[in-house]
Amino acid sequence: MKKLPVLISALILAFLCGCGQSPDQNERLAKIENRLRNLETRTNQPLDIEPVLDSGSFKSDPLPAQVADLSTRVQSLEFVNSLAANHWTPLDPTSRSFQFVNTGQFFLTVAITDLETYLDGYKLHLKVGNPYQVWLDGLTVSLRWKVGVFTPTSAAPYKSLDERETVRLAPGFWTPLAISIAPATAEDMRNLEISISIDSIFLSDLK
Repeated sequence: MKKLPVLISALILAFLCGCGQSPDQNERLAKIENRLRNLETRTNQPLDIEPVLDSGSFKSDPLPAQVADLSTRVQSLEFVNSLAANHWTPLDPTSRSFQFVNTGQFFLTVAITDLETYLDGYKLHLKVGNPYQVWLDGLTVSLRWKVGVFTPTSAAPYKSLDERETVRLAPGFWTPLAISIAPATAEDMRNLEISISIDSIFLSDLK
């Protein structure tokens, strides 16, 4: 992913070094550069600003076309970053309605069926739905919950656990799961979030 930020940064420098840009064009460039900086923060990848391309190579193209190309490249980078990110979905222990969980490759459905006290914490009963016509394997369910108090200067810290499941998700069915969360309090359960990853997809050969 590092080559894209380098190339895009070089394009930004080439544009900014040009003359005759309108205020509207400068504003669009500033917004695009700000989106790149946000990506840098999320991915922890510094944008190496170096002249990998000669600014003279852009003189023959109209500036609006260059801006459009740069915007497309930024959107592509943002899309790749969104797929690589860990997706967390809030869980409401008082609701029995299902909701979608983004695994990064596709969506699954999740619903809480019960929440019972267990030792010094809770046992969470879930059902995970596979809405596709394929078998899914290598299921890892990650849970996290906020602890402590949120303040304007610091976010509340998280506790988390990863549960590796041995069951396969059958196509078109709900699969029940039970996960122990301990130690945990009732307040922790009100701040519960879930993330799911899948390792394998099984398809049948066409005969």
